[in-house]
Amino acid sequence: MSDYTCAKDLVDMAYLSWYKQKTMELIEQKKADKLEKENERNQDFKILRGGYLSFKHLERIRLLVNKFVDDGKKYFAVWRIDPPWKPITARAKGKRMGGGKGPISEYVVPVKADRILLEMGGYCEFFHVERLLKTLASTAPMKARAVSYEMLMEERKARENVESQNLNIFTMDYCIKNNMAGCHEWLSRYEYDWGGKYL
Repeated sequence: MSDYTCAKDLVDMAYLSWYKQKTMELIEQKKADKLEKENERNQDFKILRGGYLSFKHLERIRLLVNKFVDDGKKYFAVWRIDPPWKPITARAKGKRMGGGKGPISEYVVPVKADRILLEMGGYCEFFHVERLLKTLASTAPMKARAVSYEMLMEERKARENVESQNLNIFTMDYCIKNNMAGCHEWLSRYEYDWGGKYL
């Protein structure tokens, strides 16, 4: 083992020791994800609310997909998220208070709202994989659903149409900007950025 490898391992251990002491930082799972789709012919599994995905959640999804995919001959699936990297600490049940922060229990990956979790493609249409994607959505720890590229485009057009034809000037952005009902006293800085969405 070289000196570089030993030094790298020490740096990794020091980083994990430092990162474990950080707070949960729930901001990592708030807001909407800005990642755009790459292939308009693929079918997707979309997260509607932010949350954490652990290894057991991803493993359950992987086993269900592998039963459906036949070695890439007809279908294929692509992960659109990172592997679990965020350490979550937990203490044993019945342990007394004190003694510092507990050890690392598991690693999770934070996902934001509107994130595409899994993308399926190949020689298939949406109705071919819709049942599988709905099963995956029901097993997710947060609210999710099966979507296609056409569904996403229709929702985007409907949302833009509603915003363009809205006659009510009292939108959330307008109320925040003009301090309606003294809302500046109880609003957080995230409402100013997101307009009351993704809470």
